[in-house]
Amino acid sequence: IEIVRLKDKFGTRQLPTAELILHGTKARLISQPGKGVKSIVPMLHVTRYYNAIASVGAMRRMLAIGRDFSFRRTAFGKLIQDQPLHILILAKFEVKYRGCFAFISKMSQLLGKIEAKIATQQDEALFRLFNPVMKMYTAKESMLWMSEGMELFGGVGYMENSNIPVILRDCQVTPIWEGTTNVMSLDVLRALKSLGPAGLASIEEYMDQVITKAKATFANIDEIIDLLKLQKKRLYSLVTGEKAQRAELYARALGFQLGRVFIGIILLEILALSKDSTELDFLKFWLDLESKSEEEIDYNLDTLKKYALDLNSEGKPKHSGNLACNGKNRAKI
Repeated sequence: IEIVRLKDKFGTRQLPTAELILHGTKARLISQPGKGVKSIVPMLHVTRYYNAIASVGAMRRMLAIGRDFSFRRTAFGKLIQDQPLHILILAKFEVKYRGCFAFISKMSQLLGKIEAKIATQQDEALFRLFNPVMKMYTAKESMLWMSEGMELFGGVGYMENSNIPVILRDCQVTPIWEGTTNVMSLDVLRALKSLGPAGLASIEEYMDQVITKAKATFANIDEIIDLLKLQKKRLYSLVTGEKAQRAELYARALGFQLGRVFIGIILLEILALSKDSTELDFLKFWLDLESKSEEEIDYNLDTLKKYALDLNSEGKPKHSGNLACNGKNRAKI
């Protein structure tokens, strides 16, 4: 084995990548000839899931640092935790992170059922369809919020010694690793084709089951269900009619819309299972962000602060382990 060179990568430098030349190296065939890709599909399921975890983990890390900074940085005569626009961005970040975390958690449940051989036909169809969606959706959301997260720190975030740039650089690989967004989008089309009517039927069945549970628990969720059905309507506009004839051109749009619908259903399911009415506002906020234009959303500053700063019912940060929570050593940076 000859090492030609180490790659000069944009990020993930702590994980070296090299070009190798194999001179007469012995190899062993581990699948039937021509069945190589089919043989590694189970591994791809896991590596795509790992990629999604890395994306969502990066979101959580940037959010935690940005939130802590909010209790420390002073601008225009007050801490930025008291600046409404800063609070709005942090609140959106928190809500988007939670949505992505719910996505990978549901996919973990489905993968566990499949590996334990207790999955239903619906479970298997959902996993096959949403495995590439999970990878592409979380990677793109993560990169959007890496950029927004860097902005939260102003000029400090652009400095290498803040360690913020390395988070952004390392995260940039997630839309590329294990298949680019285009590759994942085309795999979504393949999944829909291979599943046939069972693909969309699995979504319909899952959505109906969750709505039934939610209605049995809460009486005041008609607006939430209407917004969820709006997302489903937008999905069907991409898989039926004229646009379906140009499927590859709309493959990205289809993948991301599938992600929005699925996350909405998952969040509603979590709400129904927890029976926690305080989370109704959270789900409504998530659906508003995904369904409405900015001017159509009725923002409430107190609600935004709860999400942005992770506050409890007494208006104090929940997690005492955060640097910000003790209120000491707040610095002007």
